[in-house]
Amino acid sequence: VDAVAGPAIMFDPRRQYANEGDYITFTINAEEVTGLAGIEFMLGYDPDQISIIDISSGNIFSQSDDLIFIPQLNSEDNSLTVSTAAWGQDSPSFSGTESIAILEILVLESGDIDILFQGEVAYRDSDNTDIIISEIIPGKILSY
Repeated sequence: VDAVAGPAIMFDPRRQYANEGDYITFTINAEEVTGLAGIEFMLGYDPDQISIIDISSGNIFSQSDDLIFIPQLNSEDNSLTVSTAAWGQDSPSFSGTESIAILEILVLESGDIDILFQGEVAYRDSDNTDIIISEIIPGKILSY
């Protein structure tokens, strides 16, 4: 069953169960995109509940000659901004479903924990034209 209509951006898995002190991994995926060449998104989270330990590039632009991947943690507003793009000859782009970024998270507190996309998520094609996103699906941790 394909429950997500693309183009979309989503956490995989959407929900995880963990205990306080556990390390978990989420993948952020681009779902059913066509001609995607650039992405920017911001995640908001409660630093009392989780700590982002590591963020690495997914496979979405792995075929590009030059990959741009810029993660920026901002402790002032408890956010993570990720900018990534394919760069190179012949205007590289991606079509399909693939991972954008991989997050390693330390669970600091028990309870329901949300990791939300904040502001506008930008998908761009190789002409720097907006690609309309149909669905934005955040991540959730249930910690006990």
